[in-house]
Amino acid sequence: MGWIVLLPLVAPLTALPIARLAEQQSHPRAAARMLTWVAALLAGCSTLSLGLLAVVGTAQLPGNPLPDGWSDPEVRAAVPGDAVLGEVAVLVLGGTLLAVGVALARRALTRRRLRRALAALPADANPALLPDGRPYAYAV
Repeated sequence: MGWIVLLPLVAPLTALPIARLAEQQSHPRAAARMLTWVAALLAGCSTLSLGLLAVVGTAQLPGNPLPDGWSDPEVRAAVPGDAVLGEVAVLVLGGTLLAVGVALARRALTRRRLRRALAALPADANPALLPDGRPYAYAV
């Protein structure tokens, strides 16, 4: 098997050519939907691959709570540099989970601020312009 186990981690590099092709050949709505599904699929594959690499690569480390059966020698032989890749996979997976958590917290904070700002407006205000020091616009 060798390096083929790393293919899901390299697959997201295909997103840029796919996006450019979709931009040129598709209606914007269809392109946005397709790219959303492609991004979700690539993210799922990469996350699953990182998780599996983390399990296989770190199963032999002392103090690991995983069962020994999860680190079968044949499986470890299929992953080149299993210990190093496992440790790197744990770090990358942890960083990814941290980034997702930060993004979700920022989204929740923005939604809370938005609700507070809209609650202060009169009901007949349509559209609403809210003063802010940063230039940005979005519709609610």
